Amino acid sequence: MAVGKVNDVAGASIGKVQGVAAASIGKLSDVAASLGEEEQYTRLAMVVGESAEVYWTTSSTINSMEDWTLLDLGSGGYDSVKWGHDSDGNEVWIIARDSASDPMYIAVSDGSTNWVPSASANWVSVRPDGGRQLDGKGHRVSYGNTGSDDQATWMLASVGESEYAYYVSGSITDPSNWEVVFRGFDGSSQEGSFRPMLWNREEDDEKSTFLIGVNNPGELWASANGTGSGDNNDWMEVDGGFSGNSKNKGAAAYSQGKWVVLGQQSAEHHRIGEGFPPTTWADLNEPAANRQMLSIATDMTGTMIAVGKNSYVWRSFDNGDNWEEIRVTGSNAGVYRTWRGIAYDNNMLNEDGGGTWLVAGSGGDFMVSTDNGENWHPFSISDSTNRQYNAVAFNCTGAYQ
Repeated sequence: MAVGKVNDVAGASIGKVQGVAAASIGKLSDVAASLGEEEQYTRLAMVVGESAEVYWTTSSTINSMEDWTLLDLGSGGYDSVKWGHDSDGNEVWIIARDSASDPMYIAVSDGSTNWVPSASANWVSVRPDGGRQLDGKGHRVSYGNTGSDDQATWMLASVGESEYAYYVSGSITDPSNWEVVFRGFDGSSQEGSFRPMLWNREEDDEKSTFLIGVNNPGELWASANGTGSGDNNDWMEVDGGFSGNSKNKGAAAYSQGKWVVLGQQSAEHHRIGEGFPPTTWADLNEPAANRQMLSIATDMTGTMIAVGKNSYVWRSFDNGDNWEEIRVTGSNAGVYRTWRGIAYDNNMLNEDGGGTWLVAGSGGDFMVSTDNGENWHPFSISDSTNRQYNAVAFNCTGAYQ
């Protein structure tokens, strides 16, 4: 993306940046960190689900069917979607697909301003084969660090056999640049699938951490400053000693030193942790018992919102220490939905006002809040009430989604 101005100063008028001659600077993005400015994008939201449902929107309003456009990627079910960058700084969208032969679709920006991967031609099917070919279906995808060969940039989790793939550098659509790890954790159940999977977005090497959950029996493992290769030096078990499916985890979020991991079974097991990597854990101070919570997002400044089955919504304003519960029905009054995915847009439209929280769920229903979950507007973007949406994402940093 071309940079026209820096802090409202025309690029042509800039002689030096931090004492470096402008003519010597190949890319302004290379000094973005020292400038304290992030590259800006038109807000793009994307949702994925079953029955090949993929929708996107760049509308300033995202609360009606008219705001959304269907992206036709063929058949299949989609479990996860994330936005980020590759090792060269290009914008990237990745969708995890419920397919062993095509476990993910990847779209890489062509460098145009306000790029949108709105056509099937923008997307490439990738089956990682570095080291060995990924056997399982795509399940969860997470965006991590960029610009460092010491850390994974992306990770893709599979279903079964503790199998995952990670990407560090090179062409992100080249399968050989995704290293595949089979039963990567010594001492783990070795047969579980991964669900909670996230990077905490801390650029400080001493704090930068990946967290991953191995289901059945719900162990949590962390990789601090590692590529994710599966070596003992890369991963350590930080929360475990459990047994049975009742401890399985569903989603995780991080904010200001606190890690929140949600349980997803009938006997839920919600946890909160601290540290880099997080080795201190306790049961979450949940607002109500026996709630199966499936997704969580945070604005990275203290507010966390979690959603789950039977239309339940939890809110915390102190990084997960304390919670309150509300219940929000779908677009048809009185109909309880399973809310499966939530994302926050980091105030992309209005720096002085509240940002937008977007939730996707069952029955073709969505809901939006612009006041940190105090009020919600349910709506549907599908003519069919049989649609199920699993995940949502915005093209933003500064928030975990």
